[in-house]
Amino acid sequence: MKKSEYGTEILRSRDIMLAIPGMSLAIGVLYLPRIIASKTTGLDGLISISIGFLIALILIVMITKITSSFSGKTFMEYAPKLVSKPIATFISILYGLHGIFITAYEVRGISDIAHLQLFIRTPIVVVALAFFLVVIYGVSGSRLTLFRLNELFLPFVILVAFFVALLSLSLTNKDNMVPILQTDFKGFASSTTSATIALSGFGLLGYLFFYGSLVKKPDKPIRKAIVGISWLYFIYVVLYLACIIVFGVNVTANLMFPVVNLARAVEIPGGFFTRFESLFFVIWIMTIFNTSLFSFDIAILGFQSLFKNTSRIKMVFILAPIIFFIACVPKSIPEIGELGRVVSYFGVALTIVVTFLFFIILNIKGVKKNG
Repeated sequence: MKKSEYGTEILRSRDIMLAIPGMSLAIGVLYLPRIIASKTTGLDGLISISIGFLIALILIVMITKITSSFSGKTFMEYAPKLVSKPIATFISILYGLHGIFITAYEVRGISDIAHLQLFIRTPIVVVALAFFLVVIYGVSGSRLTLFRLNELFLPFVILVAFFVALLSLSLTNKDNMVPILQTDFKGFASSTTSATIALSGFGLLGYLFFYGSLVKKPDKPIRKAIVGISWLYFIYVVLYLACIIVFGVNVTANLMFPVVNLARAVEIPGGFFTRFESLFFVIWIMTIFNTSLFSFDIAILGFQSLFKNTSRIKMVFILAPIIFFIACVPKSIPEIGELGRVVSYFGVALTIVVTFLFFIILNIKGVKKNG
């Protein structure tokens, strides 16, 4: 695999396809069933997830069409051709800020979950620091490494998600699936918003503006992007469906992390492995690690547009203390949830605005492929 220069490695369309679920599957999938179940009845949440998927699908197709029109170019090389350079720099910085807060949110979120599930006696700050040091090490190297790690970890994450759903079949209760279509419009609207935010990865789909254009020779990019977002959709559907038919809507709505509780409830036949939730949690740390790497990398890319002469490694050590400080600010799980809510709304709104702005200008200007 050749590369142009440090930090701007050539990617394949397949890398982007795998990065879509790899970036978006993180802490959100662990508690999304609770959010949707609190606003819907029976299996009505599946409708909200499906509508959210269609919205995310439209966004991913538009973003892929934009980036494939400027294949082989960085964001700051093609964005000024659509908007002015100051606006492109401003957008880049906004995504950099989003990357900082998403990284901080993931680091603090996984630390609190690990503290509750595994390291009860270990201070949260120590757990957060240990996890974040590994993130710093990972993001300090080649950008191509992030995609290779994602390619390595993703099959395990998908496998364990479907394995949890499969093992939960013995615990299902058909009565939990009803009533159907009893949710009011307000409930559908609110749950669809939550599902859309989750399927867009808290706005992480916007990171494809930076990564998608680095693919020099796109190979059916739109089709592969659709495959990537479809994998994400099926995982959300399978895990949500499993939570509802095992726990029911009322119980799911009152569990902090329903998917973790689901992993705790299932048992492997034969009884030779009694702590399956520990294996599930360890595997799931991989995808949270992936998300943290990608968001930290975007933070670096975003601010390098402003500080052009600052090397990647220097930017890592400048941003790392800021990210860790933000991660330590929330004092409780509700405050962490509020941080995630604000960052997610900001990220999704930013991605929607930038996507439609670039897409409209691209079609008006008729920019030729490759700029």
